Amino acid sequence: LYTNTLEEWTMAPSDFPLPILAPEVRGMIGCTAILLGLPTLRFCHTTTHMGLQYQHGGEDGSTWQMMRENVLGGDIQVDGLDPYATHSFRLIGFEQGTEARPAAGAATPPILTDMLAATLTQPPRARATSSASFVLSWSGDSRCRPEARWRLAYRRLADATGEH
Repeated sequence: LYTNTLEEWTMAPSDFPLPILAPEVRGMIGCTAILLGLPTLRFCHTTTHMGLQYQHGGEDGSTWQMMRENVLGGDIQVDGLDPYATHSFRLIGFEQGTEARPAAGAATPPILTDMLAATLTQPPRARATSSASFVLSWSGDSRCRPEARWRLAYRRLADATGEH
């Protein structure tokens, strides 16, 4: 009597080659596209794959959507992005044909499509208009977001004597 051994592989997040690194932002291409760098991926099992996921609008509870089911690494251009929104990307590892949950990797921080050239990250200029008021101004914003509107929040702090 001859029998073959049956092997079944199921992947838990702890089984995946850790860590699954976040995609690297390699460049901004205009106002609606970015270039991501993905690590070169090699696995021992042919059923193990990586996918690229996308989240629109940051951490406000929006769900991750699958962009590409099977990525191998290298550079990938992502087009059609909204210049007024933030975008996050992450890699996930999964095993084809099993019920195992995907192992999510680290995500990019929320990014804007032209954040490397945007003046958004520069500090504002302040000009006193009286002893109790001032005007804040920023350099012009990005050409990608000409209709952007900002809301300013501030907090009044007490001085050393406890007075405002």
